[in-house]
Amino acid sequence: MSTDTKEQEATIRIALGTWSPVPDHDVKIPEHPVVDQYLEEALDPSCSDLIAYGELQVAEDVDWQQFTIPLEYLRTDRKPTHLIITCDAGSRILCLDDFELLYDYNF
Repeated sequence: MSTDTKEQEATIRIALGTWSPVPDHDVKIPEHPVVDQYLEEALDPSCSDLIAYGELQVAEDVDWQQFTIPLEYLRTDRKPTHLIITCDAGSRILCLDDFELLYDYNF
């Protein structure tokens, strides 16, 4: 995919993890404005704190679209403590409304 096309895509990413400022963890999430570098590290599949991840890319213009983003679980040996949702409009205008998170309480 060309860089021009990639920059025009809107992207929504969701991640579950156990990120913490404790020194023995891979990624530290700042308490104030989150810098892209930290987000990229936190959402990297090799990060030991990342438990589940899902992504949706929208390349075409739509007036309204209902969507589901399934999460791929990379680790199931612990429960997540944090949720990260990022939305990037690329070179578009992205309007979002009415997020709903569905999950299994027995996980």
